[in-house]
Formats: sequence, C-alpha cells, structure tokens
Amino acid sequence: MNFVLFESHEVDSGGRVVLEDRRAIHIFRILRARVGDRLRVGILGGAFGVGEVIQARQGYVELQCRFEADPPRGLPVLDLLVAMPRPKAAARLLSAAASFAVRRVTITGARRVEPTYFDAHVLKGDAIRRYLVEGCEQGGCTRLPDVEVLPTFSEGLRRARDAAPPGARRVVGEPGVSVRIRQVVAAGEPVLLAVGPDGGWTVGELKCLEKEGFQKAGMAGGALRTDTACVALMALVRDRQAG
Repeated sequence: MNFVLFESHEVDSGGRVVLEDRRAIHIFRILRARVGDRLRVGILGGAFGVGEVIQARQGYVELQCRFEADPPRGLPVLDLLVAMPRPKAAARLLSAAASFAVRRVTITGARRVEPTYFDAHVLKGDAIRRYLVEGCEQGGCTRLPDVEVLPTFSEGLRRARDAAPPGARRVVGEPGVSVRIRQVVAAGEPVLLAVGPDGGWTVGELKCLEKEGFQKAGMAGGALRTDTACVALMALVRDRQAG
C-alpha cells in the first residue's frame, strides 16, 4: 500500500479520517506509522493529499488530512480487452490494471476460455471493487477502472470498441510477431489493448480483431499466460505513451 485511499464519506468536513479496518492494520503493522508521521493519501475519484497520524494503535488509526484542490491530471487513455483468465489470475489482473491507471477493462469469453470461469466469485461486484482498490493503493491512482464482464467474444469486442475514445490505437498482443509496441503506438496516443486467453486467440477471433482495426504487436520471448502478458504489454504501452 503506497497510498491510503478513502471513500469521500469517510472524510469529515475538517479533513479528519478514522480507520478501523485492514488499512489501519496495514498502517500500524506494515508501514509502522506512529503519531506525527505523514502518509500519502487520496480520495477515490478525487484528489491526493497528505495525512498526518494523530493516533495509531492496533486496529485503529486517526489521520488529519489535507487534499489538493483538484484530482491529479490523468494519463493517456488505456483500455483493456482481455479474454477471461483463470479466476485467481483474474484477481491479479484487475489489481494490475488499476495500478496502471487503466480506464476500462472488458473481460470477455473466447473459444479457448473455460465457460465456468465466469461463475467465479472474483467477478462479483464487491470482489472486483476490492481488487481494483488494492491496485490503486499500490499504483497511486484515485480513479477505479470501469469493468464489464461479457462471456461472449463478439459482444465483448463490440462493447470495448464502442467504449474506446475516438481515434484510439487498437493493438492486439500476439506471440511471435516481429512488430513491437513502440512501432505502432505514438506518444500520448489513446490505446485499446487486446490480450487473448492462455491458449491464444483462434484464427477466427484474430480475423475479427483485425477487421475492427487491431494491429498485431509482440515482444521478445515466448507465449505468456494472460495475466502475465497483460502486465508486460500494459507496461510497454504506458512507457510508449509517455514518449
């Protein structure tokens, strides 16, 4: 936890916050914060700031916070269209996407996705939000990504396409392709990134993606699991977007 994030209703009119949950435990036991220490804080959907520890004991932390007037300036848009991975990997993927300040995650079915994955508890609303918040706490973001789960590939592709900003570069990660992210993405350019299942997209699915304007791009090394590939490709895209 690099940032302590709050819901807006947790902050009183004077900037005081009382925590008695996992955040309090983490602040006291892991960060070892004591009275007078200052922590990086933020309001979900709002601004960052600094919180001074007023009280700290096991399971209880009180902070006096001061926030900037406006939320931080956002990064270039990065949307993710990803075939549903194994449920445990899906939890890691959601946290990673939030850490990279992804704007929207569309989780979709594919020919090589096990349909029962969509019944997993990690795709329930409360669980999704928990993973996203953990990712934002790590990466220093206050805006949670929008997440949509669509078991049908065609519907997932359509929704991701329609939600992407106009002019977004569409890129599909594909093992063994010599073209690299840096060759297809320009600095500051919004990106819709597609990542396939552990077994890869089928020929038919790749044709559908290419028909929608997705360009294939790869990286050094062999095929990766979906969640690992997502992290690697998001890092490459973010680095290129930054120029």
